[in-house]
Amino acid sequence: MEEYVALDVETVGARRAQRFHITELSVYDGESLLINFELENDGDILNYSRRLSETLGRFHVCGHNIMFDLCAVARVVCAFVELPTVRVIDTLEVARNLGLEPLGLRSLCARFELDVDPESLHTARADARACWLLLDVLKNRVDVDRYIRTVNLSRLLT
Repeated sequence: MEEYVALDVETVGARRAQRFHITELSVYDGESLLINFELENDGDILNYSRRLSETLGRFHVCGHNIMFDLCAVARVVCAFVELPTVRVIDTLEVARNLGLEPLGLRSLCARFELDVDPESLHTARADARACWLLLDVLKNRVDVDRYIRTVNLSRLLT
């Protein structure tokens, strides 16, 4: 499997409303955060959008229910940069196909005794790291390459 990163986005107002905003976005590479953007503290969204677009275009991107995160990214970032086509692996899909229950990120991390603080989950930083660790475990159980999908982020907007 090629190099991959984990992406997680935290949003406000995303449940049923068409209008929402990203409060935090993190990209983790297994060793460190490549990108950690907190909208309240970091105003340079253009710079982060460029870095995010370049990063997502270079690596396989994993996430737990990754399409939600990619839709959020596409809606916000499209105003600043050209959206890349990305190769994604959804840990939720892999876990579901393996028959693992319950499917929540916290539950799956506990099941595999991953080194995550359950109290810190539901922040983009912690969830991106947890997802990366989860994918690392799952790839020892199944050929995760067969779950790779190519997603054109521009098409998520139509």
